Amino acid sequence: MNFIDGESVVVPNWGLGEVAGRESLTIDNSDVQMIRIDILAEKKHMWVPVGRLQAECVRPVMTPNQVDKTLDVIAGGVAPEKRVTWNRRQRRYNELVATNTPQSLAEVMGELAAVRRGKRLSFTERRLFDRVRDQLTAEMACSLDIPKERALARMDTAIGPRADK
Repeated sequence: MNFIDGESVVVPNWGLGEVAGRESLTIDNSDVQMIRIDILAEKKHMWVPVGRLQAECVRPVMTPNQVDKTLDVIAGGVAPEKRVTWNRRQRRYNELVATNTPQSLAEVMGELAAVRRGKRLSFTERRLFDRVRDQLTAEMACSLDIPKERALARMDTAIGPRADK
């Protein structure tokens, strides 16, 4: 992957970032070419070795066409079987989030949204739900070049109403 300065990227577990430049850092007496990524929401920055961008799952922002597909996956989410324990679901969700693809993030969001339509989410479910929703919303806003509020409204339409229970 070849990112240019100023390009928006998505970093797993961090969300939307911007390529701030390339730097050479000395690590164990050898120079390593790094890409500096500024994480916008966290006001932090990180360095990723140029050769490890793909292994670290850093990717470009989804296209407008992918936004529509992502919203369709979220809207079509189905709640998991009640026999599946939260620990197993959480492990699966964390694995999906770590892959950092729009499809996998949408799958997590869709399942949690379907659970939310049937019952209140637990604290941990809610935290994961909020994290994935915030990441996808910021990415959608960047992809479609719209305000975050409009992206959030589109996301909430796909998610649907929550249970009052």
